[in-house]
Amino acid sequence: MSTITEYHDEVFEKVGPEFIFEDKTFVSCQFRSCELQNISFRNAMFSDCVFIECNIALANTANAKFDQTMFRESKISGVDFTNVNPFLLHLYFYDCYLQGCSFSNLKLNNAKITGCKISGCDFINSSLVSADFSKSIFSETLFENTDLSKADFSDAVGYDINPSINKIKKAIFSMPDAVNLLKTLEIEIR
Repeated sequence: MSTITEYHDEVFEKVGPEFIFEDKTFVSCQFRSCELQNISFRNAMFSDCVFIECNIALANTANAKFDQTMFRESKISGVDFTNVNPFLLHLYFYDCYLQGCSFSNLKLNNAKITGCKISGCDFINSSLVSADFSKSIFSETLFENTDLSKADFSDAVGYDINPSINKIKKAIFSMPDAVNLLKTLEIEIR
């Protein structure tokens, strides 16, 4: 059994659920093509790390720290991010598939979630000021009491955002999907 608790500048390839992440620190590490179903990130710290082409499902994120952590071309499903450690929380998702994940009650200002497919996720009561959702495809994703001020939804499609229960001041939207912002007004557009 390994007693190593800190990893720096390491590359982990094709790691599976047998790898122990709990209570460990990862700094400037890369995780490539990892299959991480039902994994526990409990009390783990990731700083300047990147997950590339990983499959992460139903991960326990209790008190995990994600500082400048990036996910690229990865599938993340059923992950509840609501119980991560909020100190220095910075998450970035590029060209990922996010399914059934919860980001409720989190401060994710300046987050990058670009070119992603986002299905069945929720951002209820979250702060996403200046977040970048450009080129993302949304379906059945909840925004409620969410601060989306200055957020960028350029070329994003499928979002369902009610302006009366979310803050969208100075947010950027593209046509034709920007018309969806009028859905709750019960008006007819010709």
